[in-house]
Amino acid sequence: MGSYTEVVLQITFKPDTPDYVLAAFSALALYVPADASPLPAPHRVDQTDGWEPTDEVSNPAEDPQPWIHDWSGWLSSSMTVSTTPHAQLAWSRRRRWVLSCRWGIKSWPDAILPALQWLGPYLEGFDPRPIVLGYMEYEGDPRPTLVWLHRGRITIEHLTPEDERN
Repeated sequence: MGSYTEVVLQITFKPDTPDYVLAAFSALALYVPADASPLPAPHRVDQTDGWEPTDEVSNPAEDPQPWIHDWSGWLSSSMTVSTTPHAQLAWSRRRRWVLSCRWGIKSWPDAILPALQWLGPYLEGFDPRPIVLGYMEYEGDPRPTLVWLHRGRITIEHLTPEDERN
């Protein structure tokens, strides 16, 4: 059976983010204003290849091109009926591309984290202090898991003590 995690994030890309990274999410842009940085065309992805952000078998850290997968499809869908998915890439008033998303996956936060960590170097933070990018709510846990960015590295913090986790 297994449990599900709802992932809620808002991330801001650095102005110098490479096109190949933005292309992983460019299909989520509903509107590109005239003053926005141009977006590259989305990657052409074989959606039947069975890739998941976490398949609990492969090691996402060993993926030489983590941006080439169907990120737009995954971030705008949900494997559970209790999460209404949403994903959008928008141009902010700070002149940055911002991705906000809510999606559900049949996995747990510790398995999802490695699939997201490749994004860290491309995200804007506020060094020297960490910033919260969002949270993951694992089914049955009384408190969420926070997703942090600090100096280009994405980490998580479980707010539910280990002895209370499912």
